[in-house]
Amino acid sequence: MIKLYFAPRTRATRPRWLLEQLGVPYELVNVDLEKGEQKQLPYLRIHPLGKVPALVDDDVVVFESIAICMYLADKYIDKKLAPALGTPERAQYYQWMLFAAATLEPAVADYYEQTQGLPAEKRSPEATAKAKERALAAIKVVEHAMLGKMYLVAEKLSAVDIVVGSVMRWAESMKLLEGAPDLASWLYELKSHAAFKKAMA
Repeated sequence: MIKLYFAPRTRATRPRWLLEQLGVPYELVNVDLEKGEQKQLPYLRIHPLGKVPALVDDDVVVFESIAICMYLADKYIDKKLAPALGTPERAQYYQWMLFAAATLEPAVADYYEQTQGLPAEKRSPEATAKAKERALAAIKVVEHAMLGKMYLVAEKLSAVDIVVGSVMRWAESMKLLEGAPDLASWLYELKSHAAFKKAMA
């Protein structure tokens, strides 16, 4: 059985959400970050940097939340949470997965650091303004892509909505989505799924 090594309020919620959406059996292995379980040798054999999530599927071990999501969507391709290989939709799917990892999330994370993460004495108004500008620019790209659409790719829910949506939830919590009603509607729809509610419980 698939094992997902998990801690709440981390990127591990993405693959858990996807597993719930897929409706496949899995074992949730909670990693107590406060007790430092992620830095103990048994877990370091699974994830050498001692971070969550990690996934073990028989002899397959995968870490990085987006890689796990892509692996699962392909493993259960019959569930149709990833477009078919070789299609234009698959190209868009790759684009948004990598956009989430390389562009959107780093920009949102920079803004978080400047507003909440760093000690007050290490923040600066200039760095905060630049971080916000960068985050809003990345968010605007997704907002434009969502105009008149319910989902990012192929007009149906896919793993990429879960990945990009998880970053957008974080952005929303920092009030970066104000004035973006299409994104707010999309997130509302995603959060209405039973799979989302169970993953966040």
